[in-house]
Amino acid sequence: MIPHFDPPFTAEKIRDGGSLALCFQSAGQSFWLFFPIVHQYPHNGEQYRSPLVINRTLNQEEPISWENAASWLSRALEELTDDSSRKWAAIMLEVAQHQGHYPKELPPYI
Repeated sequence: MIPHFDPPFTAEKIRDGGSLALCFQSAGQSFWLFFPIVHQYPHNGEQYRSPLVINRTLNQEEPISWENAASWLSRALEELTDDSSRKWAAIMLEVAQHQGHYPKELPPYI
């Protein structure tokens, strides 16, 4: 389960080859909603493993469903004001709605 989040938060592409993360604070602790990348397929889009909520303060991970991640990202997008974070959160929402795949029909992202 994703804990209650307190804005501000950010979304970004991680420098591990393409994983995606939405970073937020809750109850004085640091969290990521994290989509670990599996592969990058230039012609088929990217693929991600099941989403995780990572408590970076306590170094704990908890898996969540794609549906829960999508629901949470939809709400988070309403709060984001930074253009870069909105872009990455919208990409994360697409990935969640497509069960871990970034469809090749969508514009590629960098």
